[in-house]
Amino acid sequence: MKKENRIIYASIILFVFILFIGFSLSCNGKNEESKTTYKENVTATKEPLTVDVKYIVFGTTSNDVINPVVSVTYTNSQGGTEQISNLELKENPNDIMVYKLKDIKDFKATLIAGYKDFPIDEFMYISAQNQKDYGAIAVFIVIENTLQKMSISKGLIQ
Repeated sequence: MKKENRIIYASIILFVFILFIGFSLSCNGKNEESKTTYKENVTATKEPLTVDVKYIVFGTTSNDVINPVVSVTYTNSQGGTEQISNLELKENPNDIMVYKLKDIKDFKATLIAGYKDFPIDEFMYISAQNQKDYGAIAVFIVIENTLQKMSISKGLIQ
């Protein structure tokens, strides 16, 4: 190979090498003004997602004229436990919400608690115990006006 060609090839290789070094320095250099970085904005705290929750207790004493009496335990929107003892169910279920229960005309009901801001990741729980030896008790958890969970317990029916 001629000396002139060697000088041309060497010049081309040197030129490419200089371009490569210059490009590397511009991408990884110490110049902070030209360096692009991603930074997540964490200044605003997001509110937890919440739902509208209602706890309802239904009860019946069958043909008895006395209203059902229950004791209730449930979780509140802060995750704490609340209790109500010897609660007399007097209200007509149609005044609270209409649900498909057999012989709903015999049931009395009470809205135990309603929360507009119940965190969706919080545990929901309600339990009702009949204070009589007879009748039926039903507990409902209603989320966004839709019945989500229901449980019924029956004692002796007189």
